[in-house]
Amino acid sequence: MESITALVAGVAALAFSYYVGQHLSVSTIVASVLGAATGVGFALLYFIATVAVGGAFPGTFVAWSVGIHFIVLLALVPLVAAVIAAIAQRQAYANANAKMTF
Repeated sequence: MESITALVAGVAALAFSYYVGQHLSVSTIVASVLGAATGVGFALLYFIATVAVGGAFPGTFVAWSVGIHFIVLLALVPLVAAVIAAIAQRQAYANANAKMTF
């Protein structure tokens, strides 16, 4: 159960960082910072949600496993999300320049 929840949080963070890179950033550095912030935010959201559900329904999650998944999310997702956001921003920049005709 914890692995599935962590996987959903990780995929959601990566998808949102792609959106941020495509639509909300003005440079590659800004895209990378926003992507990393997105990764940290989704890792924290995962932890808060699992602790809340675990408190409301005891026995749903194993605390040790939630902690391990949170550490992995906190370490890996911001790095990957920053790279994805930077690539998405560069792709959006290249597409915008390709559409320009003089």
